[in-house]
Amino acid sequence: MTTGILLLLVGSNRTYQHWAENLVTSIRHYSPDLPITIVTSGMYLQPMYSKGVSYIACPAEHYTDNGKFAPGKAKLHLNLYTPYERTIYLDVDGIVCGPLEDVAAMFGEIGAVSNEFTPVEAEKWKCQWMALPDVRKTYTIPEGALLPEINSSLLVWTKSETTDKFFEQARENFIPAFKGRVWGNTFPDELAFNVAFAQLGLLPCEAAGTPEPIVFNIGWKGWSTAGEAINAGVRVLGLYGETNAAFKRQYQAYDAVLSAAHKAVHGTWPPLKSHQLMKSKFIRLNK
Repeated sequence: MTTGILLLLVGSNRTYQHWAENLVTSIRHYSPDLPITIVTSGMYLQPMYSKGVSYIACPAEHYTDNGKFAPGKAKLHLNLYTPYERTIYLDVDGIVCGPLEDVAAMFGEIGAVSNEFTPVEAEKWKCQWMALPDVRKTYTIPEGALLPEINSSLLVWTKSETTDKFFEQARENFIPAFKGRVWGNTFPDELAFNVAFAQLGLLPCEAAGTPEPIVFNIGWKGWSTAGEAINAGVRVLGLYGETNAAFKRQYQAYDAVLSAAHKAVHGTWPPLKSHQLMKSKFIRLNK
């Protein structure tokens, strides 16, 4: 079974090209034998980063909603693009800090990290994208179903009828002209994925928070350095949109991992680190 990495690079924000260049460098450092494919709307990595990377064009209708940039919509089409039998998808605004080969084995046919599982009949859930009563009004979900709360910065799946049906259902869950409180006021793919899992009776992982190959704030774990995260088995350091001091250790860990990987792979220090790239992020969750 061929396992590979799939990345998404759409829109016009060139900062994400640099995020992707950093991420690809870290993948080359820790998992040099894994192939990498980038789904792109027209952005490409600089030549020194593109070696061994393949590209697949993404049509505008997959990442726009009535002419407006809609990155969440693009994620709902990922299964249509992957050339791999087993796919590890990563958001480009993160860094790999360990071998990815074993991440594919951490999940089943279609998987992601989920911090919670909430019965659809519950009064509320922690997911910020839509209140649970509104979820029940908007979508048809079987009684007794469990709603996960995934983070789609890391997705793993095997090509199959089940995963094709899952992504098709997620695309059906897309809401055009969606008005939300956060995330750029565009439709969040995680809402569509969460509901699709419940509608089809699938679970993204065996238990809430397990496994956890990706973390978004090492400070929440009580860790001070990237080394502590790596020793705990973390494979990816993800970055939210926040630009506040609470995430300082995560940014420092990102920069430390990036510097070591860039020096090892390219023989130079990275030109752009987290504090420079974070300024132009599309998504800012802090209010």
